This record gives sequence, C-alpha cells and structure tokens, in this order.
Amino acid sequence: MPPEDQPAPPGEAGSYGERRWQKDGQRAGVQIIHVAAPHYPSQVAERIIRASLPAFRRCYGGGLERDERLAGTVGLRLRLGSDGQVADATRIPDQTSLPDPQVVECLIAQQRTTVLPAPEPGSDIIEYQLLLKLEPVPPWQSDIR
Repeated sequence: MPPEDQPAPPGEAGSYGERRWQKDGQRAGVQIIHVAAPHYPSQVAERIIRASLPAFRRCYGGGLERDERLAGTVGLRLRLGSDGQVADATRIPDQTSLPDPQVVECLIAQQRTTVLPAPEPGSDIIEYQLLLKLEPVPPWQSDIR
C-alpha cells in the first residue's frame, strides 16, 4: 500500500490518509450533476468545486453515520466577492432532495471557505447540483478507512 501522504490515483480525490465512510463494499459518493455559471468560466468553476469533493464526502459520511440509506441531491448557489472569495453560499431548495439538514449545512460551510479567481463584473453567481449516494469502493481502495 502507498504511503499515507501519497496522492490518490488520477480520478480519485483526496489522499490515502483521508478517512472515508465505508461499509459492506460501499462508500460515500458525491458527484457533480451540473454547473451553471453563465458569466464565469464554467470549467474553472467545476475544477474548483471538484477540489471540494473530499470535504463533501466527509460531510455526506457524517450523514451516513446517522442514516445508512441517506441519498439525494443538493443544489448550491455561490455568490462571489470581487476578490473571488465566496461571499455567500446557500441551498437551492428546488434542487435539493437530501433530507439531512446537517449534511446540507456542512456542504455550505465547506463552500464558504472556497476562493475562485476574481470574477468579471456581473459574473458573480455560480450554481451547481451534487448527487450524494452510495457507490462501490474501488478494489484497489477496499482496505482504506
């Protein structure tokens, strides 16, 4: 097994030392469904959001500790300050089906610390939706806790 500080293989966020919720060959899975950033480079926004996936998995893992059947979607809206810092992060109610408010609040708290490249005037809103559901643990990662 690789050292604790070695990065995970391409396509897997986090590192080998990151604690993840796993049970019966399943783990906390978080996928980006879509990103809407009409006046902001969506590829940049998606890359920054993707970097938050390990933290999102930890939030979802906390919810799975309370309810092993927990799954759903969460829509988030970020309003960026002129410096690129997230000035406000909120849930988009009609894009959210996840019934655990603690997980939603954890996701929002994670995004409040996000910094993106400074937006152009008028391009300060990014919306995206996440899918949180159990996913199979990759065979090469099955002994990682």
